[in-house]
Amino acid sequence: MLHKKNLSYSCINTARSALSCFVKIDGINVGKHPLVSRFMKGIFQIKPTKSRYNEIWDVNVVFYYIRNMENNELLSLLGKIKQSRPNCKSFYMALEKFPSEEKLCIFHSLTEYLKRTDDLRNGCDKVFISFLRPHKQVSKSTIARWIKTFLGSAGIDIKKFSAHSTRAASCSAAKQNGVPVAEILKRAGWSSEKTFHKFYNLNIVKNN
Repeated sequence: MLHKKNLSYSCINTARSALSCFVKIDGINVGKHPLVSRFMKGIFQIKPTKSRYNEIWDVNVVFYYIRNMENNELLSLLGKIKQSRPNCKSFYMALEKFPSEEKLCIFHSLTEYLKRTDDLRNGCDKVFISFLRPHKQVSKSTIARWIKTFLGSAGIDIKKFSAHSTRAASCSAAKQNGVPVAEILKRAGWSSEKTFHKFYNLNIVKNN
């Protein structure tokens, strides 16, 4: 039925996952039943997942915007401003200093943010907290909204590009600047170079 409505593979797969919580066939969760698995493979062949974008924004636009902002110590907290899969081992993220450009240094920015929000946390050990009382952990959608607001302020077309586009923009920029694909895969937590070239190795839109 969903296939006949011309829905995408991801939509049909989501429905399969939901049904698996309640429906069984021959004692097997419907999502794992051999016939359903074969059906889903067929759907994937007919409607393979496609990249959302044909091109991606230039990270230098955002870098230019950040370089022209006030220093982190002077910014207001109230101003406008993925990778896990089955059988994938967890990995930690190390944030290194970038002393040559403090405004672009994630280590410096995060250190300042944690210092400025220390008195608001009330025991919350999550990195990003709400600006409003009781200053609890914010949701993924809130963080996505913050990112889009910031990108829009920097001049990125947020009607076209989502918060998640930062992933494609950063990886595409890294590839263009000579970073080996193996290193990009390692940093992004991917095992397949095919995934990178299909979804994240995009043409970069240059500003006029």
